[in-house]
Amino acid sequence: MNIYEKRRQFLTDTINYYSKDVSRRAVTRSPNGRVESCLYEDGRGERCAIGRVCPRELLDKWRREKKLDGPLTEFIFNELPIDIQDLGHCFLKQCQVLHDTDRYWDANGLTLVGRIFKNSICKDFCC
Repeated sequence: MNIYEKRRQFLTDTINYYSKDVSRRAVTRSPNGRVESCLYEDGRGERCAIGRVCPRELLDKWRREKKLDGPLTEFIFNELPIDIQDLGHCFLKQCQVLHDTDRYWDANGLTLVGRIFKNSICKDFCC
């Protein structure tokens, strides 16, 4: 499988996973319901797009270091398994934006705007 196919598979798996139950999205919300931040793993054991592919020991390490939320920084990226790093930092950041953004999701999965964003990710990284 080449890098484009691997990225396409990662993106498809991510969308399918959250489309089955959008409450799986691991985010914190403000009192008004807006997404405040992403969590690599939340208190329910749900994970974000990147957290889903992290080994348990890495998530446990981040929990001890209090790094379970926030953006996909270069530091976090460099701790990911090599096969995930191979997908590329920019690609993974876009997958995380897709996960984090409410307007891209409704009770049935991706919204029209979400599908447009997904197509943009595919155009930029999967062909």
